Amino acid sequence: MKGQKFLLELVPAEGAFVGTVTAADLPIRLLVRVAEMNPNWTFGWFDLDRKEWHPSAIDRDIRQGFFTLDTRRGAHRLFAGHPVLADNRDVRMAIFSDGKSEVRATLNNVGDVPMSLTVRLSPALGAATPQRLDLSAGELKEVKFTLPGKGPHK
Repeated sequence: MKGQKFLLELVPAEGAFVGTVTAADLPIRLLVRVAEMNPNWTFGWFDLDRKEWHPSAIDRDIRQGFFTLDTRRGAHRLFAGHPVLADNRDVRMAIFSDGKSEVRATLNNVGDVPMSLTVRLSPALGAATPQRLDLSAGELKEVKFTLPGKGPHK
């Protein structure tokens, strides 16, 4: 049997990759691996044309995110990475989105000392005003970003 490799390896810029994967009649879903992900933050991908948000998995040991695409469904214009970025990599961040109009992030300081940080929407999703936060030890806060225009599908 002849082996086949169906793996798309992406290297992000500023925590995200944006591009198009064309339609293909593959025998399986295409595995996508994204390098340089922060395991403390939610990783996922947006299907920008279908207005879908898919949180996904990060391998903590190798700091890479993984997901699969069904290329038989058609082309995918996608964002893959961290939708929200912070200038403190130690903050824990859970990210949620409706895929259409907003991105929310719940930030948690799991350390023993207060932290100050700036949180911003990934520039790959559009421009939004960064937000400055102070978190006490153990504190949770939520931030929300409205996606510019019609959301991440300009």
